[in-house]
Amino acid sequence: MPLQFHPAIARSTAWFSLPRPIVSLRVQDVWDSERFKSPLIDGQRTVGHSQGGSTIVIQGQVAAQAGEVRFTEAEMLATLLSLREALHVGESQPKFDFVLFFDPVTHERQYFQECSTTRLEWDLSEASLYTYSLTIQADDPQIHTA
Repeated sequence: MPLQFHPAIARSTAWFSLPRPIVSLRVQDVWDSERFKSPLIDGQRTVGHSQGGSTIVIQGQVAAQAGEVRFTEAEMLATLLSLREALHVGESQPKFDFVLFFDPVTHERQYFQECSTTRLEWDLSEASLYTYSLTIQADDPQIHTA
């Protein structure tokens, strides 16, 4: 079976699948550089290119999580609270891997390492379907395969 889109938070033995459906998942890469303007010469000189970390921006809905459908407001809220806990990085919780693709047969995955959460927003105003927006910073911009 080939790799499947399966966004999840992974820490050593802990695995947390993001609530589905995922409406949008965007990866933003940036490069640092120095720009110099030489007097009396048209244009500029750009030097010192280096890739910074990647920012991952996700928008999702809490209709299902790990294959289980969430119907009630209490179930959807419990899922969001679990997501919030899984995303926490602090003294007792190290940075995590953010998994993009996973093969359930071979357990191969493609993922970002050294990730931390920079923002989590919930929208609880629609009782039939809660939504969330999540921003993750991956200090390592490489997509790893293991």
